[in-house]
Amino acid sequence: MFSVDSGLFFERNVFTDEEGTIQTLEPRLYYLYVPYRDQDNLIVDPNGNPITFDSSLPQFSFSELFRDNRFSGADRVGDANQLSASVTSKFINDSGEELVSASIGQILYFENRDVVLPNGNPETRSQSDLAAELKASWKNRFDASASVLWDERESEVYRGSLQFRYQHDRDKIGHLSYRFERDSIRQADVSALWRLNPQWKAVWRWYYSFLDNKKLENVVGVEYESCCWAIRLVQRDYISDFEIDDETRNKSIWVQLELKGMASVGKKVDTAFETGLFSQ
Repeated sequence: MFSVDSGLFFERNVFTDEEGTIQTLEPRLYYLYVPYRDQDNLIVDPNGNPITFDSSLPQFSFSELFRDNRFSGADRVGDANQLSASVTSKFINDSGEELVSASIGQILYFENRDVVLPNGNPETRSQSDLAAELKASWKNRFDASASVLWDERESEVYRGSLQFRYQHDRDKIGHLSYRFERDSIRQADVSALWRLNPQWKAVWRWYYSFLDNKKLENVVGVEYESCCWAIRLVQRDYISDFEIDDETRNKSIWVQLELKGMASVGKKVDTAFETGLFSQ
């Protein structure tokens, strides 16, 4: 394996001639060469067919531009003869906090990629999709990010995401996100964790698929906490990924009673009130 990683770093003061907010410009070039080796017979099933235990192809994004192996896991080492090019610009205040960061990049392939997963086909494209991302933060309370994958062959966005997060403190959190993937995903996810007063706290999540016109998940919960005990009640209504075409919904109610310093009884739901987010 051979790689060369090079970059330049430029900066300038903005908004004022004195020390303050600076803007950076950071072009980067990364060349990677990995020769082809036949790896189909490293791991085989009893019938002699090639298999893998933990290797997969991660979704392509800006962070994948500078990986030395396009596969995750240890069962495959991808062959490569490619050049990754990107440019990043950041705005940084006088405290060293990154306010805004914008990046865009692409991989140029000089040879086909012949190492594949079982039953896969060699990759013959001469260049990757164009990957871009934008991140912003304000006063350590508001965070926003966006990512886009532009398909130059079809001249349209292949995949994108948009996220907003507000956190006043650990008990006041709001989150909004939208995910898009051509012909397969159009989903919105809204959730909040909010302390109503010193004793009461509420949590809520709404997860919806616009492509299927279905609510994927709805969660409502409350917590009452005193000096010595706490009780939490959560109602969840959801559809798992493999049930997306089924009209049957999963509904459950979780209850947890906690005696502080002793033990808790019932469904463990306190982690939901710590993060305000639920995972399917």
